Amino acid sequence: MVFKLGKGFPLDSLDVELVEFNPFKNKGPLPGWYELGFEHHESWEKLTKLALDETKKSFSGNILSKKDK
Repeated sequence: MVFKLGKGFPLDSLDVELVEFNPFKNKGPLPGWYELGFEHHESWEKLTKLALDETKKSFSGNILSKKDK
């Protein structure tokens, strides 16, 4: 499973080890995207909620900054 947590997310605060998601053969990994294997599927729901919260924060921050301009 792949999660977008953002580049600045404190990965050391999690109880599982994530791997940077790299779907490409000739490019580097996608910044802020992380992968967790099926063997840790019990953590997927928690990470999904974290990813959603991070997306909401990012989205609302972008909306607010656009209104200020």
